[in-house]
Order: sequence, then C-alpha cells, then structure tokens
Amino acid sequence: MEQTRSQTAHLKRLAELCTSDKKYIDSFLDNPEKILKESKLRLDVEKAKNFVEMKFLGTRKLNSNEYLDLLKQSYQIKYKDLMERITAEDHLDLNFRHWYDRQKNLNLFCSAMSRQRIKDKSMYFPPVAFELTKGCSGGCPFCCFDPQSLEGYFSYDGENVDLWNSVLIRTKNLLGNSASTGPCYYGTEPFDNPDYEKFLNHFYQVFEGYPQTTTVKAIEDVNRTKNLLRMLGEDHLKYSSVRFSVISKKHLEKIHQLFTPEELILIELILNNPESLTSYTLAGRAVRLKDKLPDKSFLPNFSSACVIGFVVNMVQHTVSLVSPRATEVGIKTYETVIFTDGESYENALYMLINKWMKDDIELDKKISNNNIKFEYDGDYLIIRGDEIHRKVSISEKEYQSFMLVLEGQALGEVFEGLHFTEHERRGLLELMQFMYDKGYIDIN
Repeated sequence: MEQTRSQTAHLKRLAELCTSDKKYIDSFLDNPEKILKESKLRLDVEKAKNFVEMKFLGTRKLNSNEYLDLLKQSYQIKYKDLMERITAEDHLDLNFRHWYDRQKNLNLFCSAMSRQRIKDKSMYFPPVAFELTKGCSGGCPFCCFDPQSLEGYFSYDGENVDLWNSVLIRTKNLLGNSASTGPCYYGTEPFDNPDYEKFLNHFYQVFEGYPQTTTVKAIEDVNRTKNLLRMLGEDHLKYSSVRFSVISKKHLEKIHQLFTPEELILIELILNNPESLTSYTLAGRAVRLKDKLPDKSFLPNFSSACVIGFVVNMVQHTVSLVSPRATEVGIKTYETVIFTDGESYENALYMLINKWMKDDIELDKKISNNNIKFEYDGDYLIIRGDEIHRKVSISEKEYQSFMLVLEGQALGEVFEGLHFTEHERRGLLELMQFMYDKGYIDIN
C-alpha cells in the first residue's frame, strides 16, 4: 500500500511537470531515464514513457497502462465528496432549487468544456461563496475576475464572530448541506486574511465539513501552508480541499523544492503558467493576454467562475446573486444587496430569491437570451449551444414574437401589439415558459 502511494505521488509529479511545459515532454521522451533521475522521480522508465505518450500525445502502443489507470483512480475521488454534498435536491428553498437548475442547465448547454468537466467530476457549481477580504493581492495575470487590489480583511474577533456564525447558520437553513461546498473565497485570495484558518474551523463546526481552498500563495509562508494541511487532515485533503495555483515555472520549481511528492499527493496543482498546456478562460484579465500569448489556448465558451447563487462579502457586508457566463466578464451579477446583521442578511437572501427566481415567466419583465443563438428554418426554432443544439416546433408568428421579446419588448407588450387570439397567446406562453424552464432565456 505504501509503495503504491509513493508511486502515485511520483506519477502525479511527472504529470505536473509534463503539463507545465511541452518542452519537458519532449526532453523526457528523448531520454526518459535521464529526466526521471534529474526530476528525482522513482518510476519505472518504460511504464512512465508509455504513460506520457498515451496521456499527453494520444498515442496508444498498448491497450492499457498501469500508471495511467493509477492516476485516473486517484483523480476520480478528487471531487467525490463535494459532488455528493451539492445535489440540487438538498437546496431547501424550492424557488432557489429551480433557479439553480435553470442556471446549471444553461451553463452546460453553452459550454462543452463544462459538460466534460462535470462528466469527469472535475468541476462543480457551489450555491454560495464567502469573501473574507475586500480585494485581492494575488495579481494573477489570467484571473477571470480581475478584482481590485487588496484593501482590507474581515477579522475573526468580537462582533465579527457572531455575524459569521449567523451568516453561516442562516445560509445553511436556506440551502441545506449543499452550502457546505461554498468556498471562503471568490474573487479573493484566502491567505490574504490572517484569520482564514479560524474562519475555516468555525465553518467546520456549522457544516461538519471543510470547503475547498485555492491559493496562489502556498509558498509565501510555507509553515502556514503546511499547518493548514495538517489542520485539514488526510480525510478532507483527499477530496481536493486544497489547490495550489501556479503562475510561473519558477513558482512550480519552488513548490516542488519545498514539498515532497508525498506531501502533495492530495493537493491539486493548477498549472496556470504561460507555458503550460492549461487553457485560460477568455474573461477578466486573461482577455488582455490573448494577443500577448498567441500560442496559448483560450476558452471562449467557458467561465472559470463556478458559483451559481450567492457571493457574500463579509468586509463590505454585501450579498450578490451571480451565475457564470461565457463572456469577457465571466459572470452575470443580477443584483447586490447590503446587510448589517444576521437578520438583514437573511432578508437580503429572500429578497433576491423573490425578485429573481420566479418559477413562472412574467409578462412585464424584460428577457435576455443568455448568449444562446436562435435560428428559424420555417417549421422549427433551432436553439444552438456549444457543440449541441435542439429543435422546437414554432409558427412564424411565434417566432416573430420571440424575436421582439429578445429585442427588448416585454411579453405583455408583444401580446398587445400583435393582437393574439387566446389560443395563440397560450401557445406562445407555453413556448416561452419552456425556454425559461430550460435556462435558454432569463429575466434581464
């Protein structure tokens, strides 16, 4: 068992090095024995070579590879616990549950990458996130949020502790156990808050589970990072509770110097350095990198933002309703509300739900098409997502009406302008409700 664990740890490091730079792959395949020795990796040379060829070049000289299967098994448990905690059925408020489902369906329809990551269990959509600072000091050039510079943090003392407790409990009462997947960062850096670990421990007391942590500052204070890992323990780390974001090859080299392969076996390294095989979301700061990194892959139909629900900033006392969008902004923010205490926080949540999460489409509301393309072929409306589409039977008058709605007219205005019969009215309402239920259209 210990030998398999060590083998997996060294194999994971080899995969990280290959992902970090195509040149490493080339050098490795030219002389795998030499590169394994230089990288201090204890792996079988021939198995490692076949592994790299199959995983990174797509060649299959063999039907299977022991190392490929070993790494796949280790990745399969990464998000297992988180995925189990985030089932939509656990959202206690029905209006929120239905809205969440619509937004998730929209994101999966509009992004083949999201569909693949959900299938691979390497991505999930938490219904809430908590920010414990105002701004971020990370300065990552690829950040899809493009947050302001760090201005302050929410300290774990006095009345703040009581407010944090009240916010967590009221969130749990609304969203159920799925709220336990909500990270304590969003457009922020966790380690910018010196009390971050105290907030996590309090979070654990309420939810009996830790949320995921992603940091770009893993080596700024190595003792702090290792203490966090010890605090979480293996039972939580094995569910991808901690991820290190890597911004340069030197950054990766330093991480590998300071942590053994065994210490990082349960830590996911996000290789965001420019040379890596990892693609960037075409949103936020990454938009400005597109012309500077012409060989770098960008994902126009994918958003790195994953929260479908509420983003709570504890410094500014604000709660925002958000959902990912594959745009240069990366998210849609419906509205932001200020709260002062636990009661006003709960009131803010329900106000946002009552305003934006109606189950039935309303005649007086403006509608947005959520960047979905619609085509009319004379008998059907073709709804196009990312590498996917569906057809809906539609009359010419219904299509004309639908286009007027997308151009900015409320449904009630369309009914008045085109003189609908009751039968035509019911038909268009059913069509619009269907589109709304699937997430293809939304309240603007």
